[in-house]
Amino acid sequence: MLRTMMGTKAGVRAAVVLLLIGVAAGAVGAQVVPALILTQYVTTGLFSVREGETVAFNVSLDEGPSAPGTTVNMRLYNAAGAVVARRLVTLAPGQSARLFYRAPGQYRAHAEVFDPGEVFSSRRIVVGTVEIGHADDITTPIRFVCSGGEHIDVGRP
Repeated sequence: MLRTMMGTKAGVRAAVVLLLIGVAAGAVGAQVVPALILTQYVTTGLFSVREGETVAFNVSLDEGPSAPGTTVNMRLYNAAGAVVARRLVTLAPGQSARLFYRAPGQYRAHAEVFDPGEVFSSRRIVVGTVEIGHADDITTPIRFVCSGGEHIDVGRP
């Protein structure tokens, strides 16, 4: 009788342990499944900034007002590929953001766009531009250097 009781207790313990492991694995599995996020890129080629000039990297989300916003990681890279300036922004439809940097050299602009994995309107795009001007002299015309990511569709597979 003692032997049967010990066998039953051991079996119950094993069943409880296995049940707990199953519940824990299920909970972890539920947390591991990420939401679908689409990543797109807006990039430019190399451009030059002279002494006394400031570069402005601009990004804009063109989308209808009822759509959700998007998160954009804006970066400026020097010619060697090192990040010299960065800014993380969340844009609502119709909004724009700017990243400024002031130092002579050659740079390229890059924006990583994280968009919810839903289908939005066909006009939903993130575009970027680069302007260079003199921060100390507002009478000097701004140079429009380049545009990046024209007609890059985000939020659609």
